[in-house]
Amino acid sequence: MDVSLRAPAGIHERTTVEEYFPLLNYIFFDEGSTELPSEYKQVNSAQAAVFHENDLFEDPGPGGDRESTRWQRQMSVYHNGLNVFGDRLRSNSTAKITLIGSAPNQNDGLAQANVVKDYLVSRFGIDASRLTTKGATRPQNASGTRATPREDLPLIAEENRRVEILTDDNTLLKPVTIRTAQGAPIENDLVLDVRPGVSVTEWKVDVTGNGTNKTYGPFNGLTQRIDAEQILGSTANGNYTARVTATTSDGSVLVKEVPFTLVRRPGASLNDKRYSILFEYDESKTVQTYEKFLRQEVAPKIESGSTVFIYGYTDKVGEADYNSNLSLKRTTDAQKIIADQLGSMGRNVTFYTYGFGEGEYLAPFPNQTPEGRYYNRTVIIEIVPGAQSSSK
Repeated sequence: MDVSLRAPAGIHERTTVEEYFPLLNYIFFDEGSTELPSEYKQVNSAQAAVFHENDLFEDPGPGGDRESTRWQRQMSVYHNGLNVFGDRLRSNSTAKITLIGSAPNQNDGLAQANVVKDYLVSRFGIDASRLTTKGATRPQNASGTRATPREDLPLIAEENRRVEILTDDNTLLKPVTIRTAQGAPIENDLVLDVRPGVSVTEWKVDVTGNGTNKTYGPFNGLTQRIDAEQILGSTANGNYTARVTATTSDGSVLVKEVPFTLVRRPGASLNDKRYSILFEYDESKTVQTYEKFLRQEVAPKIESGSTVFIYGYTDKVGEADYNSNLSLKRTTDAQKIIADQLGSMGRNVTFYTYGFGEGEYLAPFPNQTPEGRYYNRTVIIEIVPGAQSSSK
């Protein structure tokens, strides 16, 4: 069994992240209901008059759980999506949108679309003539295929009860910029890539050394990342051993030990940029859909000497092995496009690319909601200027 371990060259205590967060233009509805679900933040007319999307983003400060702080902050942005669209429509008086509601009963779909329209008209004062509504029994980019496992069909039905906000004006659909300071930046992660040579059912890793004895797992996907700051704790540095134990499909046990070193950089601070791209359920949707965005928006922001981390994820619908391969393919495709563009610009960077599939331990968002699953169908690109990393 081969185990590749990438340890960060230095643990950074704090980083400032400028994140370009995609605004999912879908509003999901509860079964049999045409009312806006309570999780979507609604404002009254007085609140709408002073609403601006920049008011949503407050610096949560250092400390706390990195993943929960991040996804909760981002879900707050998504659940304010109707208010963001209302604010943008108000600022761009010529923009128009089409609202397509999908439900098993087409009339219910139309009613859902009209609920969204009425909210934008009554709260934000948008001229009703700028908003067109339609009803359908199935979204244009519907979730699910004939190969979808039977146990996942209820999740697919949730995703297909929605109102899609469509427009030809890209200013309405542009990513939301979130600038925050966070502890435990992503470049602190210890990344393990396990290649057993045979099929394994699960594996775990025991980290020992420097007074530490921690176990992580069990895992199913062959690539995982662990917050190295949790291992280092309050110490300044330490030498450790990662003992990977994998159970094969025939019940055999494989063991591999890999040494690594962690060093804290007191007071160190980085200024990162993070981009996310989202994918529809349809497996034919590839990263090529985002080639223009990657070449014109992402690549120019990457300076020579930067380190670029590209992480791919999927939601939990479908087979785990398929999802793992799908996430890896999307990340490698994204890297090829960015690397090609940077090459034409004469810029040299270091890439670290990983596909994490559907692993619940690493999923950016909870899989329990349709919006969480959609946001998990993602490739995240984090740009760390001047950062250096090491591999063993």
